[in-house]
Amino acid sequence: MPAPGTRYLLGVDVGQTAVKAVVHDESLRPVGVGRRSSPVDREVPRFAERSQDALWEAAAGAISEAIAASGVDPASIAAVGITGHGDGLHLVSADGAPVGPAITAMDSRAHVEAAELAADDGRMRVVLGRSGQEPTPGAAGNLLRWLLEHDPERVARADAMLFCKDVIRLRLTGVVATDYSDATASFLDTATAQWSPEIVEAYGLPDSVMRLLPPLHASGDVVGAVLPAAAAATGLMAGTPVI
Repeated sequence: MPAPGTRYLLGVDVGQTAVKAVVHDESLRPVGVGRRSSPVDREVPRFAERSQDALWEAAAGAISEAIAASGVDPASIAAVGITGHGDGLHLVSADGAPVGPAITAMDSRAHVEAAELAADDGRMRVVLGRSGQEPTPGAAGNLLRWLLEHDPERVARADAMLFCKDVIRLRLTGVVATDYSDATASFLDTATAQWSPEIVEAYGLPDSVMRLLPPLHASGDVVGAVLPAAAAATGLMAGTPVI
């Protein structure tokens, strides 16, 4: 039985094929675990997509299962921390609604764009030198370039680009944002800790892409609190801080 007065932390790991949630005590010992699969649609060659709504449902189910398994009072969960796979592309509207399916890092539709970038020493010098990342076909910059060529209307309907963990935090809190760690996988200048128009240009993208880049936070910042609707879906208490 949980000890009276003990505070707990909930960690959520949003992977490419599964979502895991774990309730930890103050010594970071796991006391309850939940897991849900997050199937990836590979029907189209080189595509690896999934519904953003289904991703949230998987996370909500894993969180609910972890809390139930732990036996702790949700009011004693002091905070929620979220991590997730890098790269990929998750487009959302201003109100947080998904704009098309989530594209995972396993997606390789932008292999031509990635190869073209890799072969250009000057452009790669900017991307690698400023962001510290050597982009794969599943990198947000290459995927955005592919979408602008093959599905520009989808990009036009979007108001922000997010990463995997950001979608779950958005559903929990209503906050559109990302952190510096994931941002380095796209257009963050690590020297200034700011979004870089120069990196956007090096990817072969127009300046208009800058409008899609969300507010930045440190990975340990509290960036919102659990909304009532998210509390009902997960078993968390409304108002629980989310990191």
